[in-house]
Amino acid sequence: MKIIICIEDPGAKNFLEPIINKLSLNNKIYLFIEKSIGLTILNKSITIYDIKKKINFKKFILFHKISICLTGTSENIFSLVFLLHAACKELNIPSVGAIDGPGSPSFRYRGDSNDPFTHAPNYILVSDDFTKNLYVNEGYKKTNIIVVGHPSYNVIKQKKLKFDKKGCYYFRKKYFPYFDESKPILIFLSELSSGLNKSDFIKSSNYTLEGRGKSQDRTRIVLEEVIEVVKKFKNKPYLVLRLHPKENESFYSSYKNDVDLMIKDRFPHETVYAANAVIGMTTFLIMEAALLGKPTLSIVPRKLEKSWLISAEIGLTPCIYEKKNLETHINSLIFNPSDICPSIDKYDFISDTVDKVETFLKSLL
Repeated sequence: MKIIICIEDPGAKNFLEPIINKLSLNNKIYLFIEKSIGLTILNKSITIYDIKKKINFKKFILFHKISICLTGTSENIFSLVFLLHAACKELNIPSVGAIDGPGSPSFRYRGDSNDPFTHAPNYILVSDDFTKNLYVNEGYKKTNIIVVGHPSYNVIKQKKLKFDKKGCYYFRKKYFPYFDESKPILIFLSELSSGLNKSDFIKSSNYTLEGRGKSQDRTRIVLEEVIEVVKKFKNKPYLVLRLHPKENESFYSSYKNDVDLMIKDRFPHETVYAANAVIGMTTFLIMEAALLGKPTLSIVPRKLEKSWLISAEIGLTPCIYEKKNLETHINSLIFNPSDICPSIDKYDFISDTVDKVETFLKSLL
């Protein structure tokens, strides 16, 4: 197969990276990617293009005799992926979109239109039945949604085996060498306070959390709630703010005296493994932290946002959205995690995702 792949977002990258490396062993890959998100390419036969450069996809597909298209989604309503899907439709080339999480099903392929599937591919790959049902409810054809699991699940399990051999203390000394060993480390995972539906990330009358009362951004509000709770603890943990790859420290400069450290790392799995507990909102890294065996907690300002994080939806990550429960849950998360966090051992996830995707792509030819 000759496959054209397009990735603009870190979430899509995490989903597609293991698939790309497997496909490249026996197929020719033309990869368009936002280079700032980073990608570990194991096969030099993959041809990489900068997604920011102008491209006529119709001419590209014809010249290289592309047989199939595979794409991720992003928060860009004018995404290059939409142009690629249109070119494939015109040339009768199968297009397949990978959905990396359950969030924003009515906006992923909407663009600047009112139709949730204006720019949708022929087929959609999802990680679980919960996400599949979200798209079915939006009106996407049920038979064209394929449940394949999430490639990251197996990748993280393999990483955990390697990390466990070195132990948490090894990574703690590597990434937090100046922290007193007697104090626990709590990592807060930041997220962009923007998205496909911008109103979802700005304070509204439906918010059940308010932070310090001045912030309008979703992430700042939740971060402020955590900061105020942590201040109350006698055995105060180190609070580490882990920035989203697309964020800058300057956005959180007003919190420098409230957190012990801000990090923007290239190895997020190692840093969360070094922590005693992990708090966030709905970033997929929470799910990955849970798979690494870390106690996790999702804090969201609206109850409906629980459905944006699959580990919260299945009960692996406790999710709270009311101020009255914050202190109790954060205290338990750090000092008695078994009180609120179930064991990862009780969950069975699809482990052959990459093979499933490859088999499905071949079936389209």
